[in-house]
Amino acid sequence: MSITIPWQRGHGHHRALDRIAELREENVRLMNRQAAADDYFAILMQDRADMYTAWRDAVRRADLADDIATARLDAACEAVTRAEEAEQQAADMRAELLELRAYKATNTAVTVPPMVRDTSNGADQATAPIDVRPLWDALGIDSVRTTTSSTNPAHMQGVA
Repeated sequence: MSITIPWQRGHGHHRALDRIAELREENVRLMNRQAAADDYFAILMQDRADMYTAWRDAVRRADLADDIATARLDAACEAVTRAEEAEQQAADMRAELLELRAYKATNTAVTVPPMVRDTSNGADQATAPIDVRPLWDALGIDSVRTTTSSTNPAHMQGVA
């Protein structure tokens, strides 16, 4: 067993040096903690700056995408308008063409009877009349039997 006598701890000078050494060690620990906090804060500030830069870039890309979409929509609307105008113009030209064809047919129609018309030109020779009679008359068939609405030979008229 040992007994510690309070006055044997050392003189006041040694106790002050021990306290200074403790304070210096604590100061080093605090300085290291401050340096670590400064490093961490710098990393946070850089992350914040990177986040704001990314956010601004995303906003710019979104605005650019909106501008491109608007430009494409405008171009599509303009193309549709041009196509509708072209269709209307084609319809107008078709109507005019039909009117001109009708006018030409009216003005170039042969209205002179064949006996009065000049046929000296070979392309303007008169044609023979076309025999337009029913087929059975043209081929000399005597009678044609008709049915009412049935295909059964027993229902034919004139068959006994």
